[in-house]
Amino acid sequence: MKLVTYSVEGRQRVGFLLDEQVCDLGKAASALGFDLSPGGDLASVATNEYRGLLNEIDEAARESMQDEWCTPLDEVQLHAPYRPRQNILIAGGNTPDEFTSQRMRNGRPMLRYHTKAPSAVADPGEAISWPRQLSTEVHAEPHVAVVIGATTSYVEPSNVMANVFGFTVATNVVAQDLKRKHGQWDKAVSLDTFMPWGPVLVTADEVDLSELSCRLWLNDRMAISGGAESGLLKTAEILSELSFGMVLHPGDVVLTGTAESVGHGEVPERWLQDRDVVQSGIEGVVQITNPVSTY
Repeated sequence: MKLVTYSVEGRQRVGFLLDEQVCDLGKAASALGFDLSPGGDLASVATNEYRGLLNEIDEAARESMQDEWCTPLDEVQLHAPYRPRQNILIAGGNTPDEFTSQRMRNGRPMLRYHTKAPSAVADPGEAISWPRQLSTEVHAEPHVAVVIGATTSYVEPSNVMANVFGFTVATNVVAQDLKRKHGQWDKAVSLDTFMPWGPVLVTADEVDLSELSCRLWLNDRMAISGGAESGLLKTAEILSELSFGMVLHPGDVVLTGTAESVGHGEVPERWLQDRDVVQSGIEGVVQITNPVSTY
């Protein structure tokens, strides 16, 4: 199922995609005889508790779609799926490079886990924006965004993917000069608008990460392309490692890494500039486009 948060006629709703239509989830469920209230936002139903019911609604809607609860996709405004209530976690350094040997212990990569503030969330089409006085060395990376669907604590890699609700794409925007200034990552990745993500959240049963590529285009030029599972650690290993001693809750979002990065990953360095356009995507699944606006 492909879930979205959207606005039509000035009202924000939770919906799902059928062909080129956006269907109101609450109206569709009621019309089809299912007991489901989507609550205030997509996070309220994006849990494993509802995944089976959501699939039933999706299947029934395909057989009897009604105009009363569907709107053409080009007539709605799509938003980020939701603003996480708790955690946005990032697996930093999940890529083979010249520094890999410095981040190994007993043959296992040591990733740099850090957090991004939920206030950084931005909608599709919203400008990635910051004052040049604050930062002049900003770059963007495409990440697979994993949405946790069940409480996850001390779960081994072999079992942890059962606790995933779904996947989408996120653009992780980073101010490198702020990172150096403060000696840590959190503020550097948490400026307002530094996390465009979504808009389509795809349930885990429709995605095979091993077959997908995560890409970033900068002004129509492909700047990054790598397999969704091409990092030093696979998604299951990352989620399991995080869960040991740190409970992952439904609605938490984990960004699992990227193959390279715009800016410090290019020679010469190429930082984001005013009027650039950044597009991140998971091939065949979802993409998000945002302009850059500095002031």
